[in-house]
Amino acid sequence: VLESVDEASALAAELANGRPGYGLQLQATGGSKAVQAARTLAQTMRKPRPEIVSAALSAASVDAGSLAAYTDVLLEWTAAQAETDPSLGQTWLAMHAVRAEAVELNLTHLETAAKLLAVLQDGLKALALRA
Repeated sequence: VLESVDEASALAAELANGRPGYGLQLQATGGSKAVQAARTLAQTMRKPRPEIVSAALSAASVDAGSLAAYTDVLLEWTAAQAETDPSLGQTWLAMHAVRAEAVELNLTHLETAAKLLAVLQDGLKALALRA
């Protein structure tokens, strides 16, 4: 049990670098599971398998901390991809807009997570069409 707590602490510290309050929130919520699921999704983002997508969306929908962690991982991945392909910068901005509008639109955590993924996949499809 101690090992899993240390692993969760390390994961929270890595994701919340310089934001200790956020790191504590991740530890208190399902954030670490959402981080792991979102990272697995990001690794297969160009052609994700349905079970990976389902696991990531399920992990993100647990609570607000899980959704925040999922969102941060996807935004971080998109930003890293945009360094080599600047056209993904627009996708990153669109994902931020979804995050901001989710509260106003009264979206559930699952709806928000799915919409973020849809925006990202649309951006990747547009990129593939240009190639």
